[in-house]
Amino acid sequence: MTDSSSKTDFFLSQVLKTPMIQNGLIKAEKIQKIEKNFIQIMETLGLDLS
Repeated sequence: MTDSSSKTDFFLSQVLKTPMIQNGLIKAEKIQKIEKNFIQIMETLGLDLS
């Protein structure tokens, strides 16, 4: 194990999992909602999405 990977392993061992709730959306619905908002955010920031 390299020094870099041991530091990464240590860091990841300290990360707490984010609590999740059931929202009734299937994976495709989640992607659709996130994709729409992501595009709006990127456009608002003035990023070139081409």
